[in-house]
Amino acid sequence: MTANSNILALTFLQSRPEKAAEILEQMDLQIVTNFLREVPHTIVGPVMAFMLPQYAARIVSLLDKDTAASFLSAMNGRKAASVLRYTEKKMRKALMAKLPTKAGNLLGLFLGFAEDMVGAWMIPDIMLLPDDCTSREAMQRFKNTDQHTHGGIVYVVNRDAQIQGSLHVSALLRQSTDVPVSAIMQEENATVSARATLSSVQDHKGWETKNTLPVVNKEKQLIGVLRHTDLHQGLQQVLGHIKQPSGSDAVTGLWEVYGTALLALFDVAGGFGTFDKAKNKQEKLL
Repeated sequence: MTANSNILALTFLQSRPEKAAEILEQMDLQIVTNFLREVPHTIVGPVMAFMLPQYAARIVSLLDKDTAASFLSAMNGRKAASVLRYTEKKMRKALMAKLPTKAGNLLGLFLGFAEDMVGAWMIPDIMLLPDDCTSREAMQRFKNTDQHTHGGIVYVVNRDAQIQGSLHVSALLRQSTDVPVSAIMQEENATVSARATLSSVQDHKGWETKNTLPVVNKEKQLIGVLRHTDLHQGLQQVLGHIKQPSGSDAVTGLWEVYGTALLALFDVAGGFGTFDKAKNKQEKLL
């Protein structure tokens, strides 16, 4: 296989990670593992994030720990945690020890919750404002942080991190004078407990008007948000509604459209001797 063919394979993985994941799940596990260990971790991470966590965990178990840890570090924290749930306990501990401190702490947070709990599916990286700051100070905080808002919503907490209310970024932008954020926030009552089960919150009244609900711990401290899309995905995974791979002999659906061509690109019969050159060339193109 030529270096250009390898570039096509890498480009496909990078541009269509979800499709690539569905196809790879239908191939021989050892072949997939051999292929992925030759691919940059920044490309493999997003692809593995779309795989069934059980399947991704089997790949991780076949890799050396340094390579496996690099793949996990390139994944969304929640996704990486879902993969680690299906690894043997000793390996899970060894892999987490090889992760950067921040990533390891985040995975530890997610793994502290059972898979069917809200906390396992929340997003902890959210933009918070203290209730004693002003609108001018709030805008300055926006400029100096890399934290995210979800749906443009910012949550206001007291100095004990307990949620007080929420406001939309547009409410700050409309302010012509410097006012306390407590004066423009809306009271936030629609919270969910991090230790509540997903099934128990799927009919929460908050979903009638919001796509994202704040998540609190037992001290009522705000520790993240739960998106309705993540709730739905979590329920699918926990209840076993995610479609299982149909096997390496599948001849319909995505396999029929993409599989044969992707197999040729991966050169499963030949090996990966030209991959280093392909990676270097592809990285120059990015």
